[in-house]
Amino acid sequence: MMSLEQFQELSEYLGFALIYHSAKSLFEQKLQDREMNAMTLQDFQDACIVAPLDRIRARLRGHRQNMLACAGHIDHFIRHLSLYTGENHRRRAVTRFQQKLTTRFCMMLWSSLQQWAERKTSAGEP
Repeated sequence: MMSLEQFQELSEYLGFALIYHSAKSLFEQKLQDREMNAMTLQDFQDACIVAPLDRIRARLRGHRQNMLACAGHIDHFIRHLSLYTGENHRRRAVTRFQQKLTTRFCMMLWSSLQQWAERKTSAGEP
């Protein structure tokens, strides 16, 4: 079993520079989860590994939600452009879009699509 001081010493030894208050709150949180008064080495490993993994998962979830929101906005824009605008506005929008489609952009898009397809096939997804 490990005390708060041992927890902080082990953290510093492993290269985790924790402020005393941060170490104390993390230590007490893990103790409350298990309703104990000391921490085992397994609890220490969980405290050091689980928290960063949760942060990474949250960031990935946020990134995915942002991507879905962007796709929804693009879909809404294209639908609005094609259904509710006049011919003149449509032509101007298509012309402006074509001006932005450079050779470099198309090459980058193509390589990105190839990488995406390779990842999907290597992961065994259809």
